[in-house]
Amino acid sequence: MPLFEVAVLETPTDNDKDAGQLEKIVLKPTFIIAKDSQSAAMKTVMNIDTLAAGVSFDKERLDIRVRPF
Repeated sequence: MPLFEVAVLETPTDNDKDAGQLEKIVLKPTFIIAKDSQSAAMKTVMNIDTLAAGVSFDKERLDIRVRPF
C-alpha cells in the first residue's frame, strides 16, 4: 500500500480571522499507510483523538491535508 503524509490544521473562527489569527497545527505531519489519499484522511479523522493526544481543538473546524510521500 502507498505511504501518505498527513497534517491536521484547525481553521480560525471568523472573529479569530478578524483578529489576525492563523490556522493552528493540531497534528504535525504524520505518515499513514493507506490505499489512497481519501483513505489516509479517513484513518486520520477516525484516530484524531489518539494521534493528537493532549491538544485541544474543535472537531468542526479541522482541515486535513494529505499528500503522497
